[in-house]
Amino acid sequence: MKKRPLVLWLIALTLMASPIYYYIEKSRLDHLALGEPSAIFGAMSTIKLIGVVLGPIVGWLVLTVRPISWYAIIVFSIYTLVANTALLVEGRMRTWVFLLNVPTALFVILYFVRREVMSPYFNPRLRWWESDRVDMKAKAEIVVAGKPAIAAETLNISPSGAFLVTDNPPPVGTEFEVSITLGKESIKARASSVWTSDGKGRPMGTGARFDAPSSKLIRAALADVQPRRQPRHAFRLEVDIEGRDSVSCKTFDVNDAGCFLVTEAKFGVGEKLSMTLHMIESPVKVEGEVVWVSDGTSGRPRGIGVRFSRAAPALREQLGALVEREGTPAPTVPPPPSQGSESEESEEADES
Repeated sequence: MKKRPLVLWLIALTLMASPIYYYIEKSRLDHLALGEPSAIFGAMSTIKLIGVVLGPIVGWLVLTVRPISWYAIIVFSIYTLVANTALLVEGRMRTWVFLLNVPTALFVILYFVRREVMSPYFNPRLRWWESDRVDMKAKAEIVVAGKPAIAAETLNISPSGAFLVTDNPPPVGTEFEVSITLGKESIKARASSVWTSDGKGRPMGTGARFDAPSSKLIRAALADVQPRRQPRHAFRLEVDIEGRDSVSCKTFDVNDAGCFLVTEAKFGVGEKLSMTLHMIESPVKVEGEVVWVSDGTSGRPRGIGVRFSRAAPALREQLGALVEREGTPAPTVPPPPSQGSESEESEEADES
């Protein structure tokens, strides 16, 4: 089994051993001999017996770290709170037992809720603040029933939709067929126009939403033509940039391929950098290139997107250990666009 945080082991093993605790507790409270299991379990209420049966099951689920595990531990903890309160009100539970069980259940709830809110605990790559939109220019052709084909080009695309640059965008609500050339393959999809641009402040065109069958085709095609994106980790790490006087900053997000640095210092796209990332275990030196610059608008911090020139095994190793131990915290402001993008002009193009 993969490594688990110590607190998970404590919670899981406590739940697995809970029947023993309940057994001894009932024996002491009712003055029954430990060697009389039938009498002890027979004296337990239905509420308590349910907890005895479910405890080990939920403990095992916690260690498997499956999506159902989160729901199981939350439901079981809430059940524990309600059950203990009911037993206390009915006079079938000692106050000291209640004061032991309830804070424990509350701690478990708060721990798992915190993990779920701050980072997708069961799937660190599931980041609700990110889009799977890809900035990509690909030839396209829009066909509205009964009308000539319209030449277009994608500005960005995702499995759910795309922004199609064209001088003759279909009106909002129009359903149409669109052929998009992705790699060597032409994908035919069904889509509808959900918004249009008049060319002021952004290219003229339409934001298209694909139907469900087309989304599957686009997703498969994108997987073939796009390199797999590495997950970004939103850790605030101290960074020193060499060759400049007193330039120190923090990462907004980082992986072993690049990072975004929050800084007021001015840098230009294409500028080469030598940096030291102060990791938890030891500093890591990397070389990189500025691939885009944020001016601090749209709720994003002012700073630069940096792509590392070469892989840094030490950085990858320390990031892996950090993610496994701490999870991936969510940033408090919107993230920058995908690393490698030198422009933000298509940031909002696919709003479908």
